[in-house]
Amino acid sequence: MDLCEYKIILISTDQSEYNKIKEFDYLELPKLFHTWGLIRGVGKVDSTIQTAGWKIIEQIGLPFYWRNGSKNSILWKFNHEKAKDIFFILLSGVEQNYLPRYELLFLSNLWQVMNGSLPVHGSGVIHKGSLFLFTGRSGTGKSTIAKSGLQMGDQVLDEDQVLVKFSNNGLISAHGWGFDVIPNKLPITAVFNILQDKSDWISPIRRTDFAQLITERSYEILGNLIPDEGMRHLLTMSSKIARQIPGYDLHFRKSTDFWKLIDAEFGLD
Repeated sequence: MDLCEYKIILISTDQSEYNKIKEFDYLELPKLFHTWGLIRGVGKVDSTIQTAGWKIIEQIGLPFYWRNGSKNSILWKFNHEKAKDIFFILLSGVEQNYLPRYELLFLSNLWQVMNGSLPVHGSGVIHKGSLFLFTGRSGTGKSTIAKSGLQMGDQVLDEDQVLVKFSNNGLISAHGWGFDVIPNKLPITAVFNILQDKSDWISPIRRTDFAQLITERSYEILGNLIPDEGMRHLLTMSSKIARQIPGYDLHFRKSTDFWKLIDAEFGLD
């Protein structure tokens, strides 16, 4: 979460927590803490308090994530004009003991997109000094490919998520971004779309199709919560990747033989 610079305020039913964040007085935090305390307290069985309380919350913020309807939303963005990058999370039940991981990860990924980096659903393997990304939906073989790379002495940045970075000199690299944050400066050599098959072979992807593929693989991480401006950033970065990096369909039968095809394609023998 150190890589996310959005301000995130956790709202609990304990109004004394407000004393820790008084620098945000203009956000009506006392009212927000008090209202949430009423909703989670005596308001649990009082529809009048619930209705009035949610109206107050909706005046203060804009819901960003829904759980079983808007009245259970816990991730919000402040409506105040000075609070463009400040969010609040309504803690209740389990969330008060265990941080709301999904919401915090979403905000981290959103911040990356808005600031010029692209989370992608895919594995990253440094093979013989070259970085290759392997994308695909869950179950297609990303983890299998990553493990096969490890067996060959390759470095695996991540088995499931990478963060594509764009440098000022035009190079496009990727960090490990799923199970841990693993920095990397090597440029991406190629991206492979995994397709399960009965034999191993690769074929180039048209740039337009490749850009759409990258968009889809990023969208799988960000979901339909990404705002319009973020979506524009995503599309721009996907197009840049497709223009600068070759994309291939990798027909894959879950053996290590596909590495021979990559070695031959990129002169790594």
